Amino acid sequence: MSSKAPLARALAGIVVLGSALVLAAPALAQQQPPANVLEERTRQQVRLPSEAEREEALLSGETDIVLTRRARLFTLHGDAEMVATDNAFLSGTDAVGDLFVQAQLGLGVGTRIAGRVDVFADASVLAVRYAEESALDYAALAGVVGARAPAGPLVLTATWQPVIVFTPEFETRQLTTHRLRASASWPFRIGPALFEPAIHGERTIADPADFSAWSGGAGLTMSTPLPVGAPVLMVLAVEYQRRDFDAYFPGLVGVDRRDDAVSASAGLIWRPRQWGEARLGWSWQENRSTSDVNRYEAHSGRLGLSARLRF
Repeated sequence: MSSKAPLARALAGIVVLGSALVLAAPALAQQQPPANVLEERTRQQVRLPSEAEREEALLSGETDIVLTRRARLFTLHGDAEMVATDNAFLSGTDAVGDLFVQAQLGLGVGTRIAGRVDVFADASVLAVRYAEESALDYAALAGVVGARAPAGPLVLTATWQPVIVFTPEFETRQLTTHRLRASASWPFRIGPALFEPAIHGERTIADPADFSAWSGGAGLTMSTPLPVGAPVLMVLAVEYQRRDFDAYFPGLVGVDRRDDAVSASAGLIWRPRQWGEARLGWSWQENRSTSDVNRYEAHSGRLGLSARLRF
């Protein structure tokens, strides 16, 4: 039997879901004002291809400066994740627990220029469905275009990430965001553990414009293989981000919105096959804001599966 047969079966269900969502999408309808947590949830839930590439590089040991080692031009990828959260609405006063499932299907292209600059692009479709709070369901089209290159001991990355958020059946556009991001990281090893401190700056341009903001932050990721006789990676991360909104619903909030967000996460990544992996993780996040309605704390646990086919 072909070694690609398990991958084909693993991707088949995700492909069917993604195809059904795309075929069901009509022309953009007149937008409706989104809930005030929609932009924040989509920013956290859309999985960037660079995250999977980084995990692949760490598991394979190819962590020298530029972490991506593409042997082929195209990548078809599918991700499915089940998440349990104690604060589905990201509310500071009325936290409601729920379980949701998200699935993302995409196609990416990437290559290396002059032996040192990675350029890449990706387009994907995302669906999110909650077990109880169906008002939070949505679908989205997401993309990313970027470049990554070494500069001495640093890795410099620049990306543009557009996201269009719809109601679950793609009937109505709710939100469009463009995230322009520049970051610098400094990966280094202590024994088998890889440490990666990083800083970033970001400009978000949104429609509705109430979600437009400047942001910057810093974080630290530590990853190390576990001596369990299997390809298992442990990842720990902490991050701080400051966001300054241009004019966040001034008639509703009444103050200039500025956020200080902190987060921490821990997880295990198991890759039994080169084309697939499983992820188990926990995360905590707290948002301190000048806007009372945007202060919250949330904990979540997640179990995810990913498959990637390069050709």
